[in-house]
Amino acid sequence: LEINMVVCQKQLQEEKVESLCEVDVANKAPTGVSQPTKILLLAARLAEGDGRIQCDNDCGDTFYGKANVISSNAAEVVPGCSMILFALPTDRHEVYLKSMRHFLQQQQEHEGSIPLMIGSMPGEGGFDLCVRNTLGPEIASKSILFSLETLPWACRVEQFGRFVRVLGTKQDIDLCVCPGTMLHKVRDLLQAMVGKAPRIEGSPSSNFLGVSLMNPNAIAHPCIEYGLLRDWDGKTPFKTPPLFYQGVDNFTAETIEKVSHEIIQVKAAILKRYPSMDLALVRTLTEFFEACYYDDIADHSSLRNMFLTNKGYDGLAMPTTRTESGEYLPLFEHRYFSEDLPCGILVQRGIAELANVDTPEIDKVIRWCQEKVGKDYLSKNGKLEGKDIAKTKIPQRYGFKDLESFVEVNGYATR
Repeated sequence: LEINMVVCQKQLQEEKVESLCEVDVANKAPTGVSQPTKILLLAARLAEGDGRIQCDNDCGDTFYGKANVISSNAAEVVPGCSMILFALPTDRHEVYLKSMRHFLQQQQEHEGSIPLMIGSMPGEGGFDLCVRNTLGPEIASKSILFSLETLPWACRVEQFGRFVRVLGTKQDIDLCVCPGTMLHKVRDLLQAMVGKAPRIEGSPSSNFLGVSLMNPNAIAHPCIEYGLLRDWDGKTPFKTPPLFYQGVDNFTAETIEKVSHEIIQVKAAILKRYPSMDLALVRTLTEFFEACYYDDIADHSSLRNMFLTNKGYDGLAMPTTRTESGEYLPLFEHRYFSEDLPCGILVQRGIAELANVDTPEIDKVIRWCQEKVGKDYLSKNGKLEGKDIAKTKIPQRYGFKDLESFVEVNGYATR
């Protein structure tokens, strides 16, 4: 099977038509696993130069890729693709899906066309809801949807379009595929793309509800921002950007643990009504760290120490913007707010509301975050009825008002 894959990267200018870039990729894949024969990169802009990209990683290997074709016309590359992989902040999914919908519809109308694979790494919250709502049930029902619970690596761009550094390669990460019968096909293809590590695992019975609830970025990032800035006066700049993950203090670690515990309570409430549902993906953040980062963590004695001694987090600073005086102010337009709030912790809160589970700690973090970014999601009455919920991926945005219809319409389980 010839695999033509479109990889979507972060759109940097909302109103600009995305560019498409064909990339040759060298990848050390497990023996016997087929790799994509063509990879198409969808991005808003590319760096100047010959398109050669260098990737250094913590495993010691250096890889190179080279862009060789650039196009602003989606019609030249989207038709005939076998897989669409989103590797960008999840608040941009809907924009990209809308830009592809016409071509994907034409492709699926052809008799004998193979099922299209559409997935994201990470999926964050409500990925399947977004795909079905944006592409429509006809396209979505004929496609294979998949999601990784997290990115395979902790990584940072050193020079845009030229040089990326992998700070930490995760050990084991979970994959959800719908329908579950296609798990092995999708897993083998993704494993070929990322190489031998991390090891991608999954269960045919897992579902996107588990992915939405077990969203490590949504649990950690808003809580850390809240913890780091809870006493900030809103105006005094920092001399240097504060450490982010390694700036976690006892208060912040306790906040994260409380939020994680509330999500476990949501899981328990759902399983009480749907005992056969597979929610094995949903676990505490401590358990997630043990699975993904075990060898990279020097001190496993507490969640705080796991943050402080994770080599993949070494030196990573809080997102800031530099002032004219050379000092630093918090950057509230960062994806820790624009993504992990509307497509992360709010989705978890929306599911909790359907399950009738109180979440006082999650509510506290959401209220602080929405005030910082000037949004209205969680109303004073404790309901997700704010004017900005249309820009989220919460179940309520897609019309779900009770747990039963949410679970059954989306095929998460049967009683």
